[in-house]
Amino acid sequence: MVVVAVVAAVVVVVVVVVVVAIVVVVEVAAVVVVAAVVVVVAVVLVIIVVVVVVAAAAAVVVVVVVVAVVVVAVAVVVVVAVAVVIVVAVVVVVATTAVVVVVVVTTTAVVVVVVAVVVVAAVVVVVAVVVVVAVVVAVIIVAVAVVEHITHVVGRCTTQAPSECTSRHNKVAGYFHWTICKCVGLQVTETCVEYIPERVISVNSTATVISVTNTTTVWDVPVIRD
Repeated sequence: MVVVAVVAAVVVVVVVVVVVAIVVVVEVAAVVVVAAVVVVVAVVLVIIVVVVVVAAAAAVVVVVVVVAVVVVAVAVVVVVAVAVVIVVAVVVVVATTAVVVVVVVTTTAVVVVVVAVVVVAAVVVVVAVVVVVAVVVAVIIVAVAVVEHITHVVGRCTTQAPSECTSRHNKVAGYFHWTICKCVGLQVTETCVEYIPERVISVNSTATVISVTNTTTVWDVPVIRD
């Protein structure tokens, strides 16, 4: 009975050990399988990641290149457009400035010519008016003077008759008196301007320029005639 119990105990132990060993082996195998699967999955994932990264990098490079090309093209287009706009603006500004200058110069020339013509015409008109007015005034003055002189002379003006008219008459008559006295040999001044006639002069000398004797010259003396 003791042997059977020992054998039974040994068998149970062996069975337990075997079962435990099988379980351990199975567990180890399962762990190995899981580890292998994990490794495979990890490797696959790594490969996928690498492929994706490479593809992404390539795509990024392509995109960057494309974007760079597009950016360069757009920049070139923008630069060309800006240059064209600047050239057009410069041409427009130059053309506008030239037109403005031409218009200003033409307008200034026309204004200057018009002003010059107006000034010349005004000067001519003013000169003509002044000449006409001067002529009219001169004619009026002469006419008034002539009329006044005739009126004074005819009307025996008490102002001019004893003064101006008499003075002019006496100058002419004095010249004749001076000439007569000089011709008959009387002592007179060298010129008739300083000569003052005497009222009565008797000439008895024969040493005269003209042949006169017993002659009497009078000045400003009433003469009774037949």
